[in-house]
Amino acid sequence: MVTKRLWSSCRRKSSDRSVERLGDSEWETREPQGIGSVPRLGSGLEDRSYPVQCRMTQADAVELSELPLLHQHTPNHSGEDLLTALTTDPAFVTDHLNLNSSNLAVLPDSLRRCADARVFSVYDNQLHDVPEWLWTFTHLHTLNLSANAFEALLDALRQLTALGMLDLGHNMLTRIPDVFYALSSLEFLYLSNNRLSQLPASMRHLPNLLYLNITDNALERLPGWIGELTSLQEFRAYNNRLTVLPEGIGELCSLRELHLMKNRLSFLPGTLGHCARLEKLMLQGNALTSLPESLGNLSRLTELDLRFNALSALPESLEDVPA
Repeated sequence: MVTKRLWSSCRRKSSDRSVERLGDSEWETREPQGIGSVPRLGSGLEDRSYPVQCRMTQADAVELSELPLLHQHTPNHSGEDLLTALTTDPAFVTDHLNLNSSNLAVLPDSLRRCADARVFSVYDNQLHDVPEWLWTFTHLHTLNLSANAFEALLDALRQLTALGMLDLGHNMLTRIPDVFYALSSLEFLYLSNNRLSQLPASMRHLPNLLYLNITDNALERLPGWIGELTSLQEFRAYNNRLTVLPEGIGELCSLRELHLMKNRLSFLPGTLGHCARLEKLMLQGNALTSLPESLGNLSRLTELDLRFNALSALPESLEDVPA
């Protein structure tokens, strides 16, 4: 039996729609807590393994006991071992370049002979830019540049047309190159913890995108085209400055999880009730004064968190659930 949780809120069971009222509890502000195995999505997604380390917040980690992981695979050579192999053996090449947490301020030129690499991960270094030869690594499937000191990236990123996972999180980016029309194979995109105030329009041309993380930026609104990402299953946009959601958000027909906590939302569009596959809707810490009746149409919803808003009542479509 599926247990449904509605915080501030109620707990519903899918069979008889019974409710257990829950009191508000203190909402913990969770900060990034190190490295985890991501990406990962809700149940039902076929397993995809991306051999790369990425950051994961404690809030993300809470879900890991419930959801299938896309496991990290440790390569034979990584960090100092990889650098040593590249330096001492002129014939050494690998398709998995893992230089995470290697205290690098620049990328060694010896890496360029691994031009057929499928994975390039330099998480947690002190990089400010990347050499131009990186953009010739056209076989790359996974590129992790997270937790560095990038303030800008070149439009040459568009040359990496085979990318399935791109992580640019935890940098100092104020803009993202408008190159996503060339990256149509992307399934996982991490832009969290930067200084973004808008998203590039070419992101609408990502027909295969399953997971989008734009948390902890300076976004005041989402673009109207967001609904064109019809393959999107998990969307994380918390810790921004969002005041409204576009009507087009209701066109996210594959969406299972929507995380919007700690924004400035005062109302929700009625079209949100069109997201028929939505299972988790996290809205705590906004300025909501009312909710659309259409939320009652979300028959697959198992978690709805409304804590720390300004709600005085729930819509009738939710209130008719017996206590």
